[in-house]
Amino acid sequence: MLMKIHFGLALDGERARQPANRLGEPLLGPLGFLDLLEGMLGLQTRPVAAAVRIAQYRDCLGSANILPRFYSQSYETDPLGTAATLLSWRDQWHLHGWSRRFDEGDSPRLRDLDIVESLASVSVTPGIGERLKQLASKIAGKSLPISQVIVYDAAEDLPVGWRNVLQLLPVTYAPALLPTTSTTLLGKLQDSLLESLSGSMPAAIPWQQDDSIRVVRAETRLTAARWLANRTPAGNALIVAQTDAALLDRSFESAGVPLIGLKEHSAARPALQLLPLALAMMWQPVDVPSLVAFLSHPVCPLPGYARRKLAAKLAGEPGIGGLHWQSTLEQIAAHYGEKATEVLDNIRFWIECERFDPAQGALLNDISSRITRLAGFFQARLRDPESIDAISAKAAHAQCRDVLASLEKRTPGNRLNPVQLSKLLGQATARGSHNPLLYPEAGACLAIADPAAAIAPADEVVWWQLAMPLLPSNPPWSSAERRQLAAAGIALPAMDAQFDALASHWLRPILAARQRLTLILPPQGSEVHPLWQMISSLVKDIPIEPIERSLADSTLPNIQPCPLPARRRWWHLEPSSIPRREKESHSSISILLDNPYQWVLRYPAALKLSQTLDVADGPRLYGLLAHRTVERFFTETAWKTLADHDIEVWLEKTFPIIVDEEGAILRLPGRRADMSRCRFHIRRALLKLTQQCRAAGIVEVASEAELTGDFAGGKIGGLADLILTSQDGRQAIIDMKWSGENRYPDKLKKNTHLQLAIYAELQRQKNQAWPAVGYFILNTARLFTHDADLFTGAVAVADKAGNQTASLWQQFNATWRWRDAQLQQGAIEVVMPDTVSDEASERTDDCMPANKKQEAENTAYNDFTALAGWEGGR
Repeated sequence: MLMKIHFGLALDGERARQPANRLGEPLLGPLGFLDLLEGMLGLQTRPVAAAVRIAQYRDCLGSANILPRFYSQSYETDPLGTAATLLSWRDQWHLHGWSRRFDEGDSPRLRDLDIVESLASVSVTPGIGERLKQLASKIAGKSLPISQVIVYDAAEDLPVGWRNVLQLLPVTYAPALLPTTSTTLLGKLQDSLLESLSGSMPAAIPWQQDDSIRVVRAETRLTAARWLANRTPAGNALIVAQTDAALLDRSFESAGVPLIGLKEHSAARPALQLLPLALAMMWQPVDVPSLVAFLSHPVCPLPGYARRKLAAKLAGEPGIGGLHWQSTLEQIAAHYGEKATEVLDNIRFWIECERFDPAQGALLNDISSRITRLAGFFQARLRDPESIDAISAKAAHAQCRDVLASLEKRTPGNRLNPVQLSKLLGQATARGSHNPLLYPEAGACLAIADPAAAIAPADEVVWWQLAMPLLPSNPPWSSAERRQLAAAGIALPAMDAQFDALASHWLRPILAARQRLTLILPPQGSEVHPLWQMISSLVKDIPIEPIERSLADSTLPNIQPCPLPARRRWWHLEPSSIPRREKESHSSISILLDNPYQWVLRYPAALKLSQTLDVADGPRLYGLLAHRTVERFFTETAWKTLADHDIEVWLEKTFPIIVDEEGAILRLPGRRADMSRCRFHIRRALLKLTQQCRAAGIVEVASEAELTGDFAGGKIGGLADLILTSQDGRQAIIDMKWSGENRYPDKLKKNTHLQLAIYAELQRQKNQAWPAVGYFILNTARLFTHDADLFTGAVAVADKAGNQTASLWQQFNATWRWRDAQLQQGAIEVVMPDTVSDEASERTDDCMPANKKQEAENTAYNDFTALAGWEGGR
């Protein structure tokens, strides 16, 4: 059977005609037609990625760079970028007829590229222009199973390479679309636009309200998409969507309208993000944010439980190694049982890998092994070719394959630094991949991304987001160079010709409209399409309808407003419906006493905020590093006899290890000052704390000591930062805080230091004696305590009422009984800035005073603000 080919330069991947019984009549663009012809002639070869061709051409440029060339400086700075630019020039020359070498007197740039071509012609995989030359030489005298080729572009708009091939085939040039013969405003506009395109100045057209042209605009693209989804044209209709096609499809999907499925390519597809993340982990210092992103990525070569545990550890303690890291690995091994060895091997390969100095670069073998491992991971996901996983993995597997192919062109002993590797990745991922979830559905109207693909009439044409398109850029050639290029057979189109062709392409959708044209302008302030400027200059006083007003005037379903729940001071449940916890902690009991609704939602209701893995930084990280340094110091050293100089030597050796294990984010570029500042504060605090301990006669220091005991409501426990024991048996519990020199002494003064009071009572229950308590502020190296007798160098703080920790413990128990009685009756207090306290909110005289700051709380520490209701119910 002979084929009837429909060919156009803009038709690759476009749905430009209505479905019909057209067996043997494919609609093809340049890539599709080229593949078809090569298949007929037995010339097909394995596709080669653009990144591979760039690497091939880079090698040719390097070989020719023995002598100074016009590109030498650029090549030394960025060989891949230079190769990409010059290869695009070369491909354009071949496509437009490059047929002979340049003369001796021609431009040095052209002669340099001519010399490179002597190498590239045998070393670089042929581009489209070269493949077309080969086709033209092979087609002559051959009988192909093609009865007709209908071409939808003017002959003068075709590159020389395509003209040379098409003249050997039975070609018919399709007639241009003609205006509708009606007297509607649409017909008049089509006539005027054609007249304007021919160089004439048509008379202005008065606005005509005949519903043949409609121009609308929304304040946002989302609103415009929703509007179009609610009135999607039916029947023989065409949508032109040069931008934001994915947004349009999402709106169609939510409205139950068939998707048009225009394939917007993006390098940010999830599967394509994994290779850059995997390679970012190869460099020193460890890039903790990239590491967490790799582990929390939905597509990851590590199994789910392992990566969740590792990501949580790295987010809380950003570093690799140490006891906590090893503990996490042991939990992972216990979880996977027989598969533990395989999982731990994967962790060692991806996370605990050798890291390279960016200045020296990484060996190609190391880079290749990492990419090969990832390619194997994606290869395994290709087993079910119809699944969504396989569709997305296919693009990622091709990405890995293309980068590997580019690396193969280099000498194995060579190295690549991060900048070079990033450039290579960018070229391999330049086009990206389409969203596999968006594809044309049955019943969808025609849709095109390129206006030049409008080749058939349609009852209605909708141009979505008539915004400024990409315009041709000025060529890099001088007038003399253009003459020399022409002498070599290279017929590059002039800028005027390119703009004329572009204008005719813009008119195609307008001329395709038979009954109605709808133009959806971009939001106010966006740069509009030149076509809209042409239309608005031809038609006087075009009304632009605000889409928001159209939505308000439309017959949408009448939905009764449902007010949001208003905030109120008390919630009520059935009595005895709120269970007590088996064991409380200071953090949980504080929420219970101060804001019970948070406690009820967090614990009995077991509601959790969605996990967002923010890497610890700032005061939170500095406090973590300080705690770990103090813990290791008192555990690992003979601190009682250690001189200050020896303490500093120990810190100089140990602090970098702690940073690597739990604060590696401070190793990143730009963080050296932060790490130095943190180390300075920790050094001063460590020296001062040691002096305080020696002066107080401390002989034993327990860090991160676990405490447990009883209170009025059952069991309670926690971890004390430091428990100090003196020679005479007296004890003190010290809570270390990175900052808060005003806040924490104020707690001691007002006798509201509940956490210390709980820990002190738990220690009293164990040893039958009340310990002293205090706060050590790390960033100022100051100790605040009630007990000035034990710590003579501390800042003594006396509470205003003369109360002590024991009385605070009694108040705490009384407060818990008061609050628990309310909960057992089903009464839950909601303490918010706009919920007014009442008589039931008043505590009894033996209770702790209410936390007034809770009344005007900082909602940043309340995960359940939205669940408390809304002010006024709105």
